[in-house]
Amino acid sequence: MEKYDDGGTANQLFSGLNTFLRRCLFRVLSVGPIPNHFAFIMDGNRRYAKKCNLEEGAGHRAGYSSLMSLLKYCYELGVKYVTIYAFSIENFKRKPDEVHDLMDLMLEKMQAMLKEESIVNRYGIRVHFIGKLKLLSEPVRVAAEKVMRATEKNSKVVLLVCVAYTSGDEIVHAVQESCKHKRDEIEALNERKTSNVVPNVVESYKDRLDGSQTPKATGACNGVIEGIDGTNKINVAIDCTGEKLCDDQDEAQASKG
Repeated sequence: MEKYDDGGTANQLFSGLNTFLRRCLFRVLSVGPIPNHFAFIMDGNRRYAKKCNLEEGAGHRAGYSSLMSLLKYCYELGVKYVTIYAFSIENFKRKPDEVHDLMDLMLEKMQAMLKEESIVNRYGIRVHFIGKLKLLSEPVRVAAEKVMRATEKNSKVVLLVCVAYTSGDEIVHAVQESCKHKRDEIEALNERKTSNVVPNVVESYKDRLDGSQTPKATGACNGVIEGIDGTNKINVAIDCTGEKLCDDQDEAQASKG
C-alpha cells in the first residue's frame, strides 16, 4: 500500500472524497421536495469560544466560516433563499469593545464579498441587508450598500442578512409604512376628486350663464358653489347623492309667482 509522507496530500484526498460523497447525498435528497427558504440564527459563538478556550471574538469568526459552508450547501441543494439573523438591535447593549469588534468583523467580511473570487460571486448570490442600517457605524453601512449594489444582478441565490434587526421592530415598521401608504392613497384620491369635479361643475355654470339660460348642472359635489353673472348673485347647492341641483334664485322667483 502506498504511504503518504505528505499530510497535505492525504488531506486533499479526504477532502475531495468528502465533497464527492456530499454531492451524491445532495443529489439523492434533491429528488424529493427541497425547501425554498432556509433561515439560520447566528447564536452561541461566544459560548463556543469559551468552551474551546479561544480568545474573545474567535467564536464569531468560526461562526462566519460555518455560514460560508452552509451557503455552499444550500447552493448545491438548490435552495433559492437564505436568511441569516446576524446582529440584533439588542446586541448593541453588549460591552462596547465587543460591539466594536463585531462591527470590524462585519466590515471585513463585507469587503471580502466585493472580491471577484468570493463565494457570493462564485455562486451568483444576491445579498440584501435588512434592518435599521442607520444604527450601524458609517463604514459598515457604506460597505453594506456597496455589497447590495455589486450583487444586485445575481439571481441564483438570494441571501438576506438581518443586522440591527428585531422582529418586534419589523412589525412596528411594517404597520407604520402601511398606514403611511394608505394615508397617501386617501389624500391623492381626495385631491383628484377636488381637481376633477369642481372645475367641471363651475365651467358648466359659466357656459349656461353666458347663454342666458337658467343655471342647471348634472355634476355631483360636496358644498356650495357661488357664481356671479354680472348682476345677480346665484347660490347653488349641489347634492352629492344625486344629479338634481337646487337653485336658490329659481325657488325665490317661483314663490313670488
